[in-house]
Amino acid sequence: MGYDSAYFDEQAAQWDQPDKVARAQRVAEAVVTAVPLRGDERLLDYGAGTGLLGRALADRVASITLADASEGMTRLTQERVATGEITGDVRAVWLDLLTDPVPHERYDVVVSLQAMHHVSDVPAVLRALRELTVPGGWLAVSDLDREDGSFHGEGFAGHTGFERAELEATVREAGFVEVSTSTATTMTKGEPGHEREYPLFLLVARAPA
Repeated sequence: MGYDSAYFDEQAAQWDQPDKVARAQRVAEAVVTAVPLRGDERLLDYGAGTGLLGRALADRVASITLADASEGMTRLTQERVATGEITGDVRAVWLDLLTDPVPHERYDVVVSLQAMHHVSDVPAVLRALRELTVPGGWLAVSDLDREDGSFHGEGFAGHTGFERAELEATVREAGFVEVSTSTATTMTKGEPGHEREYPLFLLVARAPA
C-alpha cells in the first residue's frame, strides 16, 4: 500500500482543505463532461475519503455510496451524514475491496479520485469494481500521471502515478470496454519557490451492456 489506513484515520478531521475541495470539483466537472449522466444513477465513490468527488457529483445523480478502507474517514463521513452536514441520499461504508467480500449492491457509475496509487493490487480492485458496475454502467478513475516520486517523497510505498496506456490495458483486462483517458486537471505541490505541477488524468470506461 501507499499510506496505510492509519495515516488516513489521523488525517480525516483536517482532510477537506480548500485546495482538495477545488480539485475534486474540477475532476467532477471532467466526469460530467465525459459521462452522460441522466440524474437517476446510483453512484459509488471508491477510496472516497471524506467523499469530496462523490459529493461534488451529488446534484447529478440519484444516490451516492462513499466507500473507503479508512475507518476514520468513514466514521467522520457517517457523522456528517447523520447530523445533516452532508445532505441527500448519501451513505458512507467502510470497505476495502482487497480484503472484504464484494458487496451485493450494483452501481450505474463508479468513480475514484487519487485512490488507486495507494492500492497494492490495482487489477484486483478493478475486477471488483467491474463486478459492482451494472451492464452498460460507467467507470471514471482520476489519478496521477507517472511521476518521479517527488509527489509523495521518500518512504512512499505506493505507485508513483500511472502510465495511461498501461492502466487502460489493465482496465480492459478487468472486463471494461470503451476505455479512454484525458487530462482532468493539474495540481501544484511543493515548497514556495519550488512548486511543481502534476497532471491528473481521467480514465473513463464502460461495463459491457
